[in-house]
Amino acid sequence: MIRAYNLLFALFVCINLHLLRNLSMVLMFGLIGSLYIVLFFGVLNQKTLMIKTNHLYFSYLLFILFSFYVVFISAFTHEASDFLNGFLRFFLLMPMGIFGYLYINNEEQVRKILIFYAVFIAVSCSTVPLQHFIGPINWFSSVFERAGMPRYSSLMGSVTVTGIAGGAGLVVLLLLSNINSSIRFGLVLSILVGMIFSLQKASLVNILLAFFIYLWFSGKISKCVLVRSLLKTLFILVLLMVFIIRSEVAEKYLIGFMASNFSETITSDQKETAKAYYDYTLLESMGQRLVLLPKKVLHAYGEEILIVGAGFKAMAGTLAQEGPMNHNGFFDLWFSGGIVYLLIFLVLIFYLIKQIKRAVRFSVRSSDSLMQNNLYCFYGLLIMILINNFGANTLFQPNTGVIFWLFVGILAGHYNRKLSYGRMNLLKKSCNGLVCQDK
Repeated sequence: MIRAYNLLFALFVCINLHLLRNLSMVLMFGLIGSLYIVLFFGVLNQKTLMIKTNHLYFSYLLFILFSFYVVFISAFTHEASDFLNGFLRFFLLMPMGIFGYLYINNEEQVRKILIFYAVFIAVSCSTVPLQHFIGPINWFSSVFERAGMPRYSSLMGSVTVTGIAGGAGLVVLLLLSNINSSIRFGLVLSILVGMIFSLQKASLVNILLAFFIYLWFSGKISKCVLVRSLLKTLFILVLLMVFIIRSEVAEKYLIGFMASNFSETITSDQKETAKAYYDYTLLESMGQRLVLLPKKVLHAYGEEILIVGAGFKAMAGTLAQEGPMNHNGFFDLWFSGGIVYLLIFLVLIFYLIKQIKRAVRFSVRSSDSLMQNNLYCFYGLLIMILINNFGANTLFQPNTGVIFWLFVGILAGHYNRKLSYGRMNLLKKSCNGLVCQDK
């Protein structure tokens, strides 16, 4: 009999490989749909879904419940085709939390998910420079141009996600323990080269952020690890410089990568319209996403959406809807479901961070090194995903949202159970100690 965890892992793999839908839409969505149906039947057979709930799990279920309010608004304000597209994308990832809550039961399962995710990101990033040798892959997303150089997408989808998910994969690879150093080095190098060749503005910030997160957590583990990490980073940079000096294409991409972050460049879509347009610097793009773009969405749909929301169309391209985009996941939540929807999500994040901290303290007290390392990996992932949510919607993008929602369920389920059993064992030991003293 196939275990529920194996089905969940298969679903996790399929969602990360969502771009294969361009080869066969029927096969890909048929496979994902079948796995969802089987797993949901498992949910219906579970009697523990609402037993011993905690604040994190309750806030997660409340978020899902309020998401149906967004669906309700959209049903009355969207065309049938737009509503169907939005609905499927909207609920593709959130149920992963329920599955993670029920079907993840040990640290080896958590580690398997992290390892696959990191390796998948590395392989996907390698498809960006690969296309310079074999040409554009026709079932990938459109080819763009920036700073005079073509911008190829990756196996993960759009060019944008390469710069964000690449940073997430980099964090996991750097933090995962007990991995062969040569394999780790090769995978890290693959991600770095892919992120640079993507010419994505987020890439530079996320590379620096990933190494900062790594050094921060490494400092908590060991001073020796911190020193080794600095030496490894220096070694990687030296090798990259040697590669760049010996490769004219790599040199042009590095120049374009830096120019796209710190100077005005011209961007165009080579595959479709071939229209060039003004491209903003990194700082200008940040200002756009934090203020100007949300202001345009607000102007398009009216100030009442601050209270009642506008439904799927407020998330625009994230849910395959036409209209102005926020390019900011927090404003997407606010404008789609109103202020209450955003506040529920912020409460969810509060309890998520609180649960991680409690679990980390428990892993230190119990000397559970595997649990501690898994938690550090997710803590780093959470930082990366939430920071990038200010410049894109990372919660509903398959390659970043799937790991986020899955770990919400794992922390609410597996780690909460582990903490509860740990407290019970400590209480038993204390009681046994008191009995022994009385005797």
